[in-house]
Amino acid sequence: MIAITILSALTAVTVAYIALQQFLLAREKFKLDLFEKRFAVFKAVEKFINEAIANRTVSMEVLQQFDRETQTASFLFDNDIVTLIGEIRTKANTLTTLRGERFQLPPGSERVSASKREQDILEEFITTQQGLKNNFSAYLKFMTWKLGISLPMTV
Repeated sequence: MIAITILSALTAVTVAYIALQQFLLAREKFKLDLFEKRFAVFKAVEKFINEAIANRTVSMEVLQQFDRETQTASFLFDNDIVTLIGEIRTKANTLTTLRGERFQLPPGSERVSASKREQDILEEFITTQQGLKNNFSAYLKFMTWKLGISLPMTV
């Protein structure tokens, strides 16, 4: 009778230990999955900005791809990143519109003004590109997650 009680207790402890290990493993997998999804959005933003700077415009296909690759941002990040992505998209639209309009304007002050506005947006893209890692760093510090400190999330 005592042997059965000890065996039952030992079985219960073993099952509890395995359940705890499964819980901890699932939590780490969730953190890794979240990191991978956030990193994919970061790379999409980085690629989009680089392309806008290199080409001085953004094609409709590139813009659509950017929208597809960043559509989950509102679920993965706080409003600061979602706002940043929205601003980048707006600047890209403005840049593309200005580029198209500039070539239709007659030579003169209006064309020069449009060209200056284009250049200002490109400089803003360069500034954004330089600070991109800092903007995303709070969400991509894997060591912070490893220590079990969670980041505040609001949707």
